[in-house]
Amino acid sequence: MTKRNLTLIGQRRRQPNQRSKRSPLSPLQPPVSHIPPFLTSAERVEGARFKVLTIERAARQARIRQMSARLQDLDNAA
Repeated sequence: MTKRNLTLIGQRRRQPNQRSKRSPLSPLQPPVSHIPPFLTSAERVEGARFKVLTIERAARQARIRQMSARLQDLDNAA
């Protein structure tokens, strides 16, 4: 192969994978598309549990942000 062909192959490999990109609307959310098939059943259960915990944590943080905003509004009104 010529040097040009080797360079083109190297550039092709460095392109980001479309599946690994996070959506701009939810940068902190973990990917929810699928669980890899090569995981053991225990790892799948642990992954599902972690997913639920992450969703619950995000909900708690949203409630805290909402309460903080309400308190700030009350402070500004007083």
